[in-house]
Amino acid sequence: MPPTAFPWVVVVLTLSLSPLTHTAPSDSTPLPRPDVSGSAWGAVGGEGNPCGGAAPPVTPPVVSVAWERNSSQVGVSCPPKLRTFFPSFSSEPPQPDPPSTSAPSHPLATIGEGGRGVVLNLTHLQQEGVGGQVVVDVEGCGCVGVAVGLPMWAEGLTFAIRGSLRFPRGWWAGGVGVRDMWVRVHEGLGGGGVCDYLPPTLETLDLSDTPLGELVLEETCVPRSLQRLEAIWSALTRVKLCTPSLTTLYINNNEVGGEMEWAGCEGGVSGVMYLHASHNHLTTASTCTWPSLSTLELRGNWLTSLDLSTCPPLNLTSLIASRNYLTVAPALPPVLVILDLSHNNISTLPVFPRTLQEADFSYNSLELIGEGRFGRARKLHHLTLAHNHLTGIEERDFYGLRRLHRLDLSHNKLETIAANAMLPLRHLRHLHLHHNHLTQLDARILNTLTQTLNAHATLHNNPWECNCQMLAALTQLQACAECKHKRVALECREREHIQEVSSLLRTCLHAIQHTQGQVDESDEDLSEEIADHPDEGAAGAVLVVPSLVVIIVLAVSVACGYRLYKKHRRVIVTTLTPYCACCDRGCAGGGIGDSNHNSHRHHQEASQLPTGELQDSDTETEM
Repeated sequence: MPPTAFPWVVVVLTLSLSPLTHTAPSDSTPLPRPDVSGSAWGAVGGEGNPCGGAAPPVTPPVVSVAWERNSSQVGVSCPPKLRTFFPSFSSEPPQPDPPSTSAPSHPLATIGEGGRGVVLNLTHLQQEGVGGQVVVDVEGCGCVGVAVGLPMWAEGLTFAIRGSLRFPRGWWAGGVGVRDMWVRVHEGLGGGGVCDYLPPTLETLDLSDTPLGELVLEETCVPRSLQRLEAIWSALTRVKLCTPSLTTLYINNNEVGGEMEWAGCEGGVSGVMYLHASHNHLTTASTCTWPSLSTLELRGNWLTSLDLSTCPPLNLTSLIASRNYLTVAPALPPVLVILDLSHNNISTLPVFPRTLQEADFSYNSLELIGEGRFGRARKLHHLTLAHNHLTGIEERDFYGLRRLHRLDLSHNKLETIAANAMLPLRHLRHLHLHHNHLTQLDARILNTLTQTLNAHATLHNNPWECNCQMLAALTQLQACAECKHKRVALECREREHIQEVSSLLRTCLHAIQHTQGQVDESDEDLSEEIADHPDEGAAGAVLVVPSLVVIIVLAVSVACGYRLYKKHRRVIVTTLTPYCACCDRGCAGGGIGDSNHNSHRHHQEASQLPTGELQDSDTETEM
């Protein structure tokens, strides 16, 4: 053993023989407890101890009070107790440490009887500023009980407990104006049912993130003024409500199965207008006990049927039942505005009502649309039919959709679209046809897009054929000066990557010229230059006009000159005779040529005479 390790061995042996413990002073006195009688707790716990003897002992809590905005913030934390690092060699069982008096007690939070649990006494809370909200945050204290009594100014209560929470009967005494209550308890509520804890003036109750198991509100204890109830992520498996005044119910992300038969009495849920029960285990649903429904949200359940025709909800405006197992679409209510039945197995579209504005049938099993589905849907703005099995669009499939702005047909198996199928869509702005089997596209399909502002279409990932007529029609959409999305992405069959329409048009010209061999290369280059530089082509057209004018002026000048020459030919010949010396032939006499030459010479000499002499010679000749 090296000599340097010896001191560490001594230290370790010393710690093992003398374990660290924390003991209270011998003259410690018990802490004061809130004035709570045994009858005030009832069946919740023992006398003066709401948590009973099962709760572990805790140290005196540290309390902080602050005022923020319009609420009183009460923070309670229990520091961890000091424990021994090594087990004791004594055969006696370890005894719990008595409560310590090192930290001063606070009237808002004290240790329960036997040092187990913490009791909150909110009657000592003073109001500061304007506002009646009370927020209590407790951490590290295990079981938390609430003493009887609330300040009169309290209007809303929030309990954020990292442990368990227990209320005595009538704990709201003095709080005559409590309207809102939010409870976040990690280990659930102890004692009786939820209904026993509710103040009679309560209007809003939120029990989210609090394990409950079941939510039962009976007529004898439920507040008559309760209008909103939320229990999200509360591990619910059963719901029974007798709440005629309830208008809003949230029970998302629970384990409630079966049907929606949640009325605990006649008319128990007759006043509910907004029902959100997504991500549960519901297998069937009906609206017979929910006559006042306006919003029904059932996404992420196990629904195989949705009955809206036996008891038609006359006020239902929003229906969301996506991510279920529906094979048949329900009969739609007459005043429905928003519809989402995506991620199901629906194979046939229902008849759309007159008031519908948004409809989503994506991720279903639709193979055709069917005529007359949208005959009354004059207000429909958005229609999503993506991720289905549609193979073709007939001419009258979209008849009646006069105000449709967005149409999504992407991720289908479309091979053909009738040329007049899009004519009823007078206000279409967004058309999605990508990821289909389209090879041709009629220009009339895009006419409605070019006439609207901010229009665009997505056409990529289709096996387009290199047809210049089809591509030329798409250039109209790309050249729209007022459109935000000027580019239309296409994927030609000869190309593996997406290119713009202009480049595909040139590629198409190359392919056709190479196949047919009827177009000269010079013409091909000229067409490419014109397509690439449209401004230069316009400038060349402007230069052609002056050239034509010059040619016409020259032609007129030549014609007029020839006419003048024919009229004055003798004078011109006489004038040009002295320049005969420039000819290659000599001027020697002989024969006819000599006489002609002498005559020419005579005229030349005569022309060199003065004007007066020329006149005299002429006179003599005449004489």
